[in-house]
Amino acid sequence: MGKGSAKVEEEGSGSDSEDESGPPPNLIEVKVIEAEDVIAADRGGTSDPYAIVEFRGIKKQTKVIKKTLTPKWNETFQFEIGKPSGVLTIDLFDHDVSLFGKHDFLGQAEVNVSNLALEAVFQEWMALNPREGKMEIVSGRVHVYICIVAKDKSIEDKTGLETFPWLDRSLYAGLNVHNTQVRAHTHTCTQRNIL
Repeated sequence: MGKGSAKVEEEGSGSDSEDESGPPPNLIEVKVIEAEDVIAADRGGTSDPYAIVEFRGIKKQTKVIKKTLTPKWNETFQFEIGKPSGVLTIDLFDHDVSLFGKHDFLGQAEVNVSNLALEAVFQEWMALNPREGKMEIVSGRVHVYICIVAKDKSIEDKTGLETFPWLDRSLYAGLNVHNTQVRAHTHTCTQRNIL
């Protein structure tokens, strides 16, 4: 999570391992990349947006981006899962700094995880919608990346040079390897859009 990030992690029934003695065999990796055209909830015509990603009762929160309608988070969260099922929810809120004010709801996007295949990538701009049964004014969309991977082949295995802070980058200056990825496994998520 990025520097200065707020984090919400509530324990729920997030684990659905068929074998209670061991951890679930898969991870769902969710990257909340950015949003655009979110509703202006503050007097100055902007918002202070943050996102809460919820899956099976476990919530994780991005950092707050101040005074914008086009926040860029680029934050990745992982949830342990067994069989891919259930709904993953991404709620956007405007952070309110007043002691008595509540955080304004900016919109919601949902992904049915049952429709995702192992190691397939779901990367979409998703429309923000009101919560079910509520009369809320929302606008905009959120850009998300989701991939289900075997637990032993998580995103940690797909890291680049930024993972090695001790490495002298000047050695690679002319080689155009800044985005090169080091792979501990031969794992790759297959690019595929799933509706």
